[in-house]
Amino acid sequence: MGRLGPTRLPIRSIPGSLYPGPYWLRVQITVCLQLTCSVYICTRIYFYCSQAVVIDNTVYLSGVLGLDPSTNKLVDGNTVAQAKQAFINMKNILEAANSSYDNVVKATVLLADINDFAEVNKIYKQYFKEPYPARTAYQVAKLPLDAKIEIEAIAVVGEIVDHSS
Repeated sequence: MGRLGPTRLPIRSIPGSLYPGPYWLRVQITVCLQLTCSVYICTRIYFYCSQAVVIDNTVYLSGVLGLDPSTNKLVDGNTVAQAKQAFINMKNILEAANSSYDNVVKATVLLADINDFAEVNKIYKQYFKEPYPARTAYQVAKLPLDAKIEIEAIAVVGEIVDHSS
Protein backbone atom coordinates (compact mmCIF):
# COMPACT_ATOMS: atom_id res chain seq x y z
CA MET A 1 0.00 0.00 0.00
CA GLY A 2 1.37 3.44 -0.93
CA ARG A 3 1.83 6.38 1.38
CA LEU A 4 -1.25 8.45 2.07
CA GLY A 5 0.54 11.77 2.10
CA PRO A 6 3.90 13.45 1.65
CA THR A 7 6.75 12.51 3.93
CA ARG A 8 9.93 14.40 4.63
CA LEU A 9 13.42 13.01 4.63
CA PRO A 10 13.96 11.36 8.00
CA ILE A 11 16.56 13.22 9.98
CA ARG A 12 16.12 11.09 13.12
CA SER A 13 18.32 12.13 16.02
CA ILE A 14 21.24 13.98 14.54
CA PRO A 15 24.03 15.02 16.88
CA GLY A 16 23.90 18.78 17.34
CA SER A 17 20.38 19.15 15.98
CA LEU A 18 18.48 21.93 17.72
CA TYR A 19 15.09 20.58 16.63
CA PRO A 20 14.75 16.85 17.39
CA GLY A 21 11.01 16.84 16.58
CA PRO A 22 9.33 15.77 13.35
CA TYR A 23 11.16 17.18 10.34
CA TRP A 24 8.15 18.83 8.75
CA LEU A 25 7.59 20.94 11.87
CA ARG A 26 11.01 22.52 11.71
CA VAL A 27 11.27 26.16 10.70
CA GLN A 28 14.62 25.94 9.03
CA ILE A 29 16.22 23.99 6.25
CA THR A 30 18.81 21.45 7.35
CA VAL A 31 21.45 20.22 4.95
CA CYS A 32 22.80 16.94 6.33
CA LEU A 33 26.08 15.67 5.00
CA GLN A 34 26.84 12.05 5.76
CA LEU A 35 30.47 11.65 6.78
CA THR A 36 30.29 8.01 7.82
CA CYS A 37 27.46 5.55 8.21
CA SER A 38 26.45 7.04 11.54
CA VAL A 39 27.93 10.55 11.78
CA TYR A 40 26.25 13.61 10.30
CA ILE A 41 27.11 17.29 10.14
CA CYS A 42 24.12 19.60 9.87
CA THR A 43 24.21 23.03 8.37
CA ARG A 44 21.30 25.25 9.37
CA ILE A 45 20.14 28.10 7.18
CA TYR A 46 17.01 29.95 8.05
CA PHE A 47 14.58 29.43 5.18
CA TYR A 48 11.03 28.22 5.55
CA CYS A 49 11.00 25.11 3.39
CA SER A 50 11.99 21.45 3.41
CA GLN A 51 15.32 20.46 1.95
CA ALA A 52 13.54 17.61 0.18
CA VAL A 53 10.13 15.97 0.10
CA VAL A 54 9.60 12.31 -0.72
CA ILE A 55 6.23 11.27 -2.14
CA ASP A 56 5.86 7.62 -3.14
CA ASN A 57 8.95 6.90 -5.26
CA THR A 58 9.86 10.51 -6.09
CA VAL A 59 12.08 12.95 -4.21
CA TYR A 60 11.74 16.69 -4.84
CA LEU A 61 14.84 18.62 -3.79
CA SER A 62 14.66 22.27 -2.88
CA GLY A 63 17.37 24.51 -4.26
CA VAL A 64 20.83 23.47 -3.09
CA LEU A 65 23.52 26.09 -2.51
CA GLY A 66 27.30 25.75 -2.31
CA LEU A 67 27.38 25.96 1.48
CA ASP A 68 30.35 24.68 3.42
CA PRO A 69 28.86 22.62 6.28
CA SER A 70 31.74 23.47 8.63
CA THR A 71 31.21 27.25 8.37
CA ASN A 72 27.54 27.47 7.39
CA LYS A 73 28.61 29.96 4.71
CA LEU A 74 29.02 29.85 0.96
CA VAL A 75 32.39 28.44 -0.06
CA ASP A 76 34.96 31.03 -1.01
CA GLY A 77 35.54 31.50 -4.67
CA ASN A 78 33.67 31.87 -7.90
CA THR A 79 30.68 30.13 -9.41
CA VAL A 80 32.74 27.01 -10.14
CA ALA A 81 33.70 26.59 -6.46
CA GLN A 82 30.10 27.09 -5.33
CA ALA A 83 28.84 24.68 -8.00
CA LYS A 84 31.26 21.95 -6.89
CA GLN A 85 30.08 22.29 -3.29
CA ALA A 86 26.40 22.43 -4.31
CA PHE A 87 26.79 19.16 -6.22
CA ILE A 88 28.47 17.54 -3.19
CA ASN A 89 25.61 18.74 -0.99
CA MET A 90 23.03 17.50 -3.52
CA LYS A 91 24.70 14.07 -3.64
CA ASN A 92 24.32 13.73 0.12
CA ILE A 93 20.68 14.79 0.06
CA LEU A 94 19.93 12.31 -2.74
CA GLU A 95 21.65 9.51 -0.83
CA ALA A 96 19.66 10.35 2.32
CA ALA A 97 16.52 9.84 0.22
CA ASN A 98 17.74 6.47 -1.16
CA SER A 99 18.44 8.03 -4.54
CA SER A 100 21.44 9.16 -6.59
CA TYR A 101 22.49 11.29 -9.53
CA ASP A 102 21.66 8.32 -11.78
CA ASN A 103 18.02 8.63 -10.67
CA VAL A 104 17.61 12.37 -11.33
CA VAL A 105 15.02 12.97 -14.04
CA LYS A 106 14.90 16.79 -13.98
CA ALA A 107 17.41 19.41 -12.83
CA THR A 108 17.08 23.17 -12.70
CA VAL A 109 20.18 25.35 -12.49
CA LEU A 110 19.77 28.95 -11.36
CA LEU A 111 22.74 31.22 -12.08
CA ALA A 112 23.53 34.76 -11.01
CA ASP A 113 25.31 35.12 -14.38
CA ILE A 114 24.34 32.98 -17.38
CA ASN A 115 27.85 33.54 -18.76
CA ASP A 116 29.00 31.01 -16.14
CA PHE A 117 26.88 28.28 -17.76
CA ALA A 118 29.72 26.71 -19.79
CA GLU A 119 31.93 26.30 -16.71
CA VAL A 120 29.06 24.94 -14.64
CA ASN A 121 28.20 22.53 -17.44
CA LYS A 122 31.69 21.01 -17.18
CA ILE A 123 31.07 20.29 -13.49
CA TYR A 124 27.53 19.09 -14.20
CA LYS A 125 28.92 16.42 -16.55
CA GLN A 126 31.12 15.07 -13.73
CA TYR A 127 27.99 14.15 -11.74
CA PHE A 128 25.39 13.34 -14.41
CA LYS A 129 25.98 10.66 -17.03
CA GLU A 130 24.11 9.75 -20.21
CA PRO A 131 21.23 9.61 -20.57
CA TYR A 132 21.27 13.05 -18.98
CA PRO A 133 18.23 14.25 -17.06
CA ALA A 134 16.03 16.97 -18.49
CA ARG A 135 17.50 20.32 -17.47
CA THR A 136 16.64 23.98 -17.44
CA ALA A 137 19.10 26.79 -16.70
CA TYR A 138 18.18 30.38 -15.92
CA GLN A 139 19.92 33.60 -15.03
CA VAL A 140 18.14 35.12 -12.05
CA ALA A 141 18.28 38.57 -10.49
CA LYS A 142 19.43 37.37 -7.06
CA LEU A 143 19.92 34.10 -5.19
CA PRO A 144 19.72 33.44 -1.43
CA LEU A 145 22.80 34.55 0.51
CA ASP A 146 24.08 36.20 -2.70
CA ALA A 147 24.99 32.77 -4.03
CA LYS A 148 26.22 32.48 -7.59
CA ILE A 149 24.41 29.17 -8.25
CA GLU A 150 21.48 27.15 -6.91
CA ILE A 151 20.47 23.71 -8.15
CA GLU A 152 17.20 21.86 -7.63
CA ALA A 153 16.19 18.42 -8.82
CA ILE A 154 13.51 15.77 -9.05
CA ALA A 155 14.66 12.15 -8.73
CA VAL A 156 13.31 8.64 -8.45
CA VAL A 157 13.74 6.93 -5.08
CA GLY A 158 15.19 3.43 -5.05
CA GLU A 159 16.42 1.30 -7.89
CA ILE A 160 15.40 2.07 -11.47
CA VAL A 161 14.68 -1.02 -13.54
CA ASP A 162 15.44 -0.78 -17.26
CA HIS A 163 12.69 -2.49 -19.26
CA SER A 164 14.07 -1.46 -22.65
CA SER A 165 15.71 -4.80 -23.46
